[in-house]
Amino acid sequence: MSLSPPTRDILNLAIRSFTADSEMQMLQQQQSSGRAVRDWGGWMDALPSLSSGIDNDSLSPAIMALTAAITTHKADLRPTKLSYLTTYATALRKLRISLKNIHQGNRFMVLATIICLYTAALMLPIEENTQTRQTHHKGLQDLFLAIGPEGFISVATHKLFAGFRGSIIFEAIYMRRSSFTSHVDWKTKPFKLQGQNIIQRSLTIAADIPPLLEKFDALDKMDAFNQELSAIALTTGFRKIIRGIYESFVLEATAPSYWQVFPDDPDSPYRFTNLSTANIWLNYWLFRAICFIHLHLLQTRYGVSDSADVNQESTLDQAVEHATSIYRSMDFVLQDDMKIQGPASRIFTARVAYDILKFDGARSAEKLAAIQRIIGRFELLGFKIPSLPDDRPFWTLNTGRV
Repeated sequence: MSLSPPTRDILNLAIRSFTADSEMQMLQQQQSSGRAVRDWGGWMDALPSLSSGIDNDSLSPAIMALTAAITTHKADLRPTKLSYLTTYATALRKLRISLKNIHQGNRFMVLATIICLYTAALMLPIEENTQTRQTHHKGLQDLFLAIGPEGFISVATHKLFAGFRGSIIFEAIYMRRSSFTSHVDWKTKPFKLQGQNIIQRSLTIAADIPPLLEKFDALDKMDAFNQELSAIALTTGFRKIIRGIYESFVLEATAPSYWQVFPDDPDSPYRFTNLSTANIWLNYWLFRAICFIHLHLLQTRYGVSDSADVNQESTLDQAVEHATSIYRSMDFVLQDDMKIQGPASRIFTARVAYDILKFDGARSAEKLAAIQRIIGRFELLGFKIPSLPDDRPFWTLNTGRV
């Protein structure tokens, strides 16, 4: 059965409350053409068509839970914490039943259900949200693999994959663990008919970051000979990603797409033509910043010589430059008209910028204070920025080594 009218109304409320104003016009145009180009949150566009003619016992409660989570951020629609948690618990029970009875006909419905609950967990107003989100992430990876990349070629299923792909890669980068998205079939087969826009191309390149981070964390467990070889290979890998992301952007650079609010202020916030454009640039700065800071760590910890740095800015300087661009962009994604989509897509991005600026020390003290204020704004909106014990940087998650 398809979504009932009340559930369809709730889904429409969720989409309107979640989606940035600048993206709604784009969404309406895409609906008429059947295309899927949104990067973060575009999976929501697939929910109505995926539910048509399929048992949705688990999806309807998940949509209810997602809508409750989204509306907790709207003062005029704020449910009580108890009612929200009750809705979420009901959706989890329905999901467990569906998982016991999963079959060829309902697997996309179950996948959409888990994605709804994963996104709701980003806004879950309890301390356990990180663990809950990671549990959903593991289930999503298993289900994506069970379906296979060929299952995400059609318009509706492609929207589900392409619109959630960024979240999978961000989570894999944060956890510093390889995911299925780095496999070549997942980089090509789902895009057989739809093709890749600039955002999807950058995600295709960035999908190779988590395997490099996993190998980076294993360096200290190696003997000196293998450690040196692996460190050199990692340097080559990070450089390849930095170059690939740059080249993918050069192909699209046709006109200025962001500017300073105050032209004479070197620390002025940035403004963008729309949220999609902001996310294009934030992906660019984020992925390159992660690579540059790890190149710096490879040089300082393991003595790897990086010939690409001769007569150029140091890798740390370049990481700081990109982190600076990130913090100057955060005011834009936190504007009221960005709804939930703006801040929700950039939680981890803010953390990376904070860690790099903090690592840079006194030289970036003013910038660090600025992004601390930005993180405070995220938290006022109900988003918990991921953190480690003793405020350690994100690259110490699995080793503890700063």
